[in-house]
Amino acid sequence: MKTKAIVFLLTIACLITACTPSSFMTATPTIENNEVVSTPTSTAETEYPLLKTTMGDFIIVSARLVDEARDTKAPPGDKFLLVELARPGMEKLVMGEFSLESFQKMVTDDQSGIYVLRDDGTQAFYSGMGGWLNEDEFVMGFTVFQPLPEAYTLYWADNSPIELMIEEKP
Repeated sequence: MKTKAIVFLLTIACLITACTPSSFMTATPTIENNEVVSTPTSTAETEYPLLKTTMGDFIIVSARLVDEARDTKAPPGDKFLLVELARPGMEKLVMGEFSLESFQKMVTDDQSGIYVLRDDGTQAFYSGMGGWLNEDEFVMGFTVFQPLPEAYTLYWADNSPIELMIEEKP
């Protein structure tokens, strides 16, 4: 009887451990077709990196490399690194309710403290691109050049560095 009780308790302990929410899992970026590609695991328990700013808190929902954003093409040999932002809790920034002008002023005033560091040590500064790609996707952009590194880290004044997980998005 004691053996059954011990086995039962060990089984319960294993199940509880397996159901514990995991923290934000990072995926190792890989290069495919000359583009950095990585897809982090996304679950209901995913913790998104938090940015504290003078306009309040934001989370980084995604980061991806593109050749074009809203009819603006990246310079030959370069890509745009788009960082999608939302409010904590996945609250999207709503056009007409969120002030793009105030956001642009904030990042312009703090531009020297906002940049992306590539794993080769070079910096990419905020390109001035910011706004909605569609009705519910608010992004800010950085121009990055070839060759594309495997990792990017976002630096934003008064925040800890944030490793960006580059994902492929159609």
